[in-house]
Amino acid sequence: MCPDNDNIIGKTAIAAIAVGLLATVLLAADTVSDSYTSFYLKPGSYQNYVTGSKISFTYGVKSFEKKSTGYDVKVFLGKSQAMEKEFSLADGGIKEETLSFDVPKDQAFPLKVTVLLNNGKENYEVHYWLKGKQ
Repeated sequence: MCPDNDNIIGKTAIAAIAVGLLATVLLAADTVSDSYTSFYLKPGSYQNYVTGSKISFTYGVKSFEKKSTGYDVKVFLGKSQAMEKEFSLADGGIKEETLSFDVPKDQAFPLKVTVLLNNGKENYEVHYWLKGKQ
C-alpha cells in the first residue's frame, strides 16, 4: 500500500466518525426538545355509578410545552356538552380540578363521560363510563 492511500483512508475514517457523532448529537437534541402535554383522570376520583343525582371527577394537566400554553377543556355527558373553560399553564405547570355535574333523572345508561383538551396544536381525550344509578 502506498502512504498516500493510508492517509486518505485515515482522513475519510475520521470524517465519517465526525459526521456520525454530529448526526447522533443532533438527533438526540431533537428528541430531548420535544414538547407535549400530559392529560389524565385522577385515579380514584370517579365512580362508574351515579350516587344521588351528581357525578364528580378530577382531571389533571401537566405541561411540558417549553413555554406558557393556553388550554381549552370541554366536558361531555354523552353527546351533550356540560362545560367549557380555558386556562394557561407555564412549562412544568400542573392543574388538577375537581368537577361535579348533575345527571338528568331520565338519563339512559351506559353514559360516556368525556373530557377533551386542546392546546392549539394537539387534541387530547380521557373518558370513563357511567353504568347506572345506585
